[in-house]
Amino acid sequence: MAFNNNKATIAFAFPFPNIPIAVQLVNSIYDPIDLLGVDFGYAIVVMTEEEKAKFMKMDVDGWKG
Repeated sequence: MAFNNNKATIAFAFPFPNIPIAVQLVNSIYDPIDLLGVDFGYAIVVMTEEEKAKFMKMDVDGWKG
């Protein structure tokens, strides 16, 4: 995430392309930021293999830590 000149820019990293709920997740962040009057930009990217491994481990571990 980056914030400057009244603009928040966020990268959403998903483990796989074409996640069906990607738009809903982006909007869940966009809506409260928009209410603050802040411009919002975003990018959707696919996680690296290392990020995917960590993400999947968190899933197996029950999202702890």
